Amino acid sequence: MKRYICLFVVLSVYLFNLNLLAQEIHPPRKKVGIVLGGGGAKGAAEVGVLKVLEEANIPIDYIAGTSIGGVVGGLYAIGYNAHFIDSMFRSQNWIFLLGDEVKRVDKTFLFKKSKETYTFNLPFSFKKDKIIPNGYITGQNILNLYTNLTTGYHQVDNFMDLPTPYKCVATDIVYGNQINISSGSLPVAMRSTMSIPGVFIPVSRDSMLLIDGGALDNFPVDVVRDMGADIIIGIDLTTGWKTKKELGTLPNMVSQLINIMGERKYHENRYATNLYINPPLKGYGTASFTDNAIDSMITIGENAARNQWDEIMALKKEIYYDSLYYDTITVMQRDRVCQMAFEINKIDIQGIRESDKRWFRNRIDIKEKSVVTMDQINKAISIMQGINAFYMVNYYLTDNTPYDLTFVLTPKKYKLLNIGTRIDNVNIAGLLLNISNDNQISVHHHYSFTARVSRNPYINLQYSYGNFYNKRFSVGYTFRYNNFGLFSHSHKMMNFNFISQSFEALYSKTKLNSRYQFGIVADLMGGRDYLYKPNYELEKVKYKHSINYFADYLYDALDSDYFPTKGYKAHVRGMLYTKDGASYHKGYPYGSVYFMGETAWKIIPSLYLLPKITGRFLFGKDFPIYYQNYVGGIFDANFFPQQFAWETSQYVHLFENYYLSARINLRLMIKKRIYLTALSEFGKTSHKIDDLIDGKYLWGVGLRASYDFFLGPISMQVNYSNLYKNVGFFFNAGFYF
Repeated sequence: MKRYICLFVVLSVYLFNLNLLAQEIHPPRKKVGIVLGGGGAKGAAEVGVLKVLEEANIPIDYIAGTSIGGVVGGLYAIGYNAHFIDSMFRSQNWIFLLGDEVKRVDKTFLFKKSKETYTFNLPFSFKKDKIIPNGYITGQNILNLYTNLTTGYHQVDNFMDLPTPYKCVATDIVYGNQINISSGSLPVAMRSTMSIPGVFIPVSRDSMLLIDGGALDNFPVDVVRDMGADIIIGIDLTTGWKTKKELGTLPNMVSQLINIMGERKYHENRYATNLYINPPLKGYGTASFTDNAIDSMITIGENAARNQWDEIMALKKEIYYDSLYYDTITVMQRDRVCQMAFEINKIDIQGIRESDKRWFRNRIDIKEKSVVTMDQINKAISIMQGINAFYMVNYYLTDNTPYDLTFVLTPKKYKLLNIGTRIDNVNIAGLLLNISNDNQISVHHHYSFTARVSRNPYINLQYSYGNFYNKRFSVGYTFRYNNFGLFSHSHKMMNFNFISQSFEALYSKTKLNSRYQFGIVADLMGGRDYLYKPNYELEKVKYKHSINYFADYLYDALDSDYFPTKGYKAHVRGMLYTKDGASYHKGYPYGSVYFMGETAWKIIPSLYLLPKITGRFLFGKDFPIYYQNYVGGIFDANFFPQQFAWETSQYVHLFENYYLSARINLRLMIKKRIYLTALSEFGKTSHKIDDLIDGKYLWGVGLRASYDFFLGPISMQVNYSNLYKNVGFFFNAGFYF
C-alpha cells in the first residue's frame, strides 16, 4: 500500500514539474487592450472595426474609451457584440436622442406654452449656491438609452469586474484633472465621458463637474496600459486639423479645441500602440448623425480594418506567441440581449418632497410587485421631464430580481428669463419677455411677469399658489393697449385703439392632457368716444367696467402645436358678463359660449388632413361692444383676447352674435421640416341663432409654404377670402404670441 502511495506522490510531482516546464516553454497568451478614441458621430467607424476584429478572433481583455469611444466601449464591455452595436447605431433617432425634447402629450400645459411661445430660455439665480447648467443640452434622452441598455450594471463597485474590464475618461473642470472612471453607475459614466463642453451640461460627481474626457485624453492608450494590457490596439477617429473654412460650424470648432487641449498626450499615446487603425473619415464630423452618414462610417471602419488584415493576423500571432492554445471567440459568446421587462419589488423616488412623490406615483403607470416593461419606465421618465422642473431624471435597478426601481430626480434650482421674438408683415415685429419660477418644484409660491412689446403691447403679473402641475389658485393683473385696424371687406373703417385692464382670480386643475379652470375677472375698458356695432353703425361709448365669471375646459393631446401629425385638441369656454356682479344694466347678465375642436389625420405618409371647427355664440340684447365677435388674423388673441383666427384674412372684421366656422387644411411634407399647406375655411355668422343656417356665408382659400425652424416656424402664404375681397400676402417668422 505504501508502495502505491509513494508512486502516486512521485507521479504528481513529475506532472507538476512537467506543467511548469510547459508553461516556461509555452507561456499563456498576452493580454490585449483596445483603445476607442473620441469623435462624436464618427464613433460609428469604431463599430465597423470591432466587427472585423471579432471576425479575426482577436481577444479583448481590457477596454478604455473617451467620449463616443467610452460609450461604444461600455456597451462592448458588458457583452454586446459589434453586430448588436451596429444595429443600435443604425436604428436610433439621433436628433431626438441628442436633444432634450419631450413628447408633447407628456408636457404640462405651462411647459407646452413655454416651448411653443419662447425662442430662448435663460436660467438665472440671485443666489450663488444655486446650480445653473453651463451647457445647452442636458443629455436626458441619451442617458435614458444608456440606462435601458445597461440593466444589471446600474451600480457597479468596480468596472474591472465587468465581463470585460473597462474604464472611460472624463475631465473634472473644477480642478482640471483627468478622471478615469472605474466604478459607480455605468450609464452615468458613459454620459459623463461624452459631455462636450458648452453643448452638454456637465455631470456632477462628488465635488467634481465632469465634461468630455477628450479635453485631456482623447486617445487613452496610457489608461489601457495601466489596466494591464501587453498588446494595445488603438482606433483613432481624428482627421487632422480643421481648415479655417471648416471651422465655420460649432461642432468643428469644439472638435478643434479638444484636439488642441489634448495634443501633447495624444502624440504620446498615438505611437504607443501595437496596431493603429485610423479610418479615413475626412468630410465627416462629430455631428454627422444622419442615417446615410452612420451607414457610410460603419462601412469605412470595416474597410479600414480589412485593409490592415495582414497586420491583424501578424498581431494575432504575437498575442499567442508560443502559447499552448488559441482562444475561441465567437459572436454568441459576446452577444447579450437587452432585457425588455422586469419584475419590480419596490419603487422609490428621490430628490422631491413626500407630497410630490404621491402625485408622481399616481401619475406614472408603474406599480410595486408587478412586471414592468421598458416602455413603461421610459413613459414615466417622460412624464417627469414633462413638468419642466428637473434638468435630469435618472433611474437604476438593483442587481437581483425582483428588482427595486429607484428614480433619481435633480430639481431645477434656478429661475427663467424667457424671450420670444417674431416678425410679420402685419405687426412688423414683436418681443415677448417673461420672468418666472414656474420651473421650480421645491416651492408652492409661483410668480410670473410677462411683457409684450409690439403694436398691441401688454403687461401681465401673476401669482399662483399650489402645484403648477396639478391644483393651482392664481391671481393676476393685465394692462393692455389695443391698437389694430377694423375692416369691412378691404375697407378700413377705423383704427380700433383702447386701453383695457383686467384683474383675475381663478382655480385650475390639470390631469394628463386635460385642464379645468373657473374664476372671476374684473375688466376696465375705454378709449375712443365711438365704436362700431356688428352692422358697422357707430355707437357712443365711455369707459366701461364689468365683473365676469368664466369656466374653461381644455384638452390638448396633439403631438405638435404648429405641425401636428396625430392627436386631438378641444377647448370650451363659457362666460357670464355683469356690470355689478349679478346683472348688466339692471337686467340679466350677458353670456357667451366658445368652442373649438381640431385634429390631424394621416392620408398617406407625408400628407395630412387638418380639420378644425370653431364657434362663439353670444346671448343677450345689445351685447357689450368690447366682447363682440372679432375675427381675422393668423392666430387667436393676436390683437386682443376676443379676436379669433381666420387664416385667409390678415385683418380684423366685426361679426354678428353667432359665429361658426370650419377649416379643412391639407398639408404635404415636401422635405423634412419643409411643408406646403393648402388652406380652406368656411363659416356663417348671423344676429340670431335661428338665422345661422341662412346667415352670411364666409369662405377663404390660400397656399402656405412653411419651415419648421427650431427658433419658431417660418412661413409665407398667399390667400383670398370674401371677408377681405382682395388677394392677401402674409409672412411670419417666429412663434405666435
